Amino acid sequence: MKRSSVLIILLCLVVLVLSACAEKTSALQPDKAPDAVIEEPTQAPEATAAPAENDDQPEQPENEKESAQPDDEKEEPDAGNDGVGRRQPGERFEGTVTIEGMEETVHYEYFENEELGFGIGCDIDNFKHVSGSDSELFVSAYDDAGKPENYLEVRFSSQDAETTAAAISEELSKEYEITRGIFDLEFAGTCIRIGASEVKGTGQTADQMQTVYVIPASDGTCRVAAAHYSFESADGFGTRFRCMVNTFVVIGK
Repeated sequence: MKRSSVLIILLCLVVLVLSACAEKTSALQPDKAPDAVIEEPTQAPEATAAPAENDDQPEQPENEKESAQPDDEKEEPDAGNDGVGRRQPGERFEGTVTIEGMEETVHYEYFENEELGFGIGCDIDNFKHVSGSDSELFVSAYDDAGKPENYLEVRFSSQDAETTAAAISEELSKEYEITRGIFDLEFAGTCIRIGASEVKGTGQTADQMQTVYVIPASDGTCRVAAAHYSFESADGFGTRFRCMVNTFVVIGK
């Protein structure tokens, strides 16, 4: 009886010891999952719309798109706008001109020479018409018609505009430093304009200047309108001549 009691007591002690060990082991375990499982939260990237194709470049304005195309600007005169702007001989019409900052009304009378193949508006308040042997002159109303200083001479050339312009440039370059470019006329289209206002090799302005317009016709010929004017009247008569030439009409022969 005593032995069995001792055994029971020993068994109880063993159970108590095992229970204590189990509680101790449990106390040593962490209350959270292992570090390998726990991860720091990461902020998700902000949602952005997928870039459309070529979105990295701004939309090109419409006018820039056009300017990116090959330049169609003409570097040669037109083949000729025969008959455009033609009026009845003697017809009166008006225009405007700005001289020294002042705008004034110009009274034109349409003149035509079918033999030379042209028509033009003559500024009847400032010029008078004089016929030459192979040309037509529009002379300043203030000049001696026999020896004019300011006048526009129009003649016919059987050669094409480029050949004629080259010959005129060569001749003028003997006395002047010349300029050459393309000029637009309202009715006759584009023409070649040759300027001669500086004395050759001196850098000085010439006393007598010229501006020559070589105007092509559709048949391969051309018309030459040469404006002659003095240095003192360059702003006045030079501008008036330019406005008159702008009314130029090519008439096919």
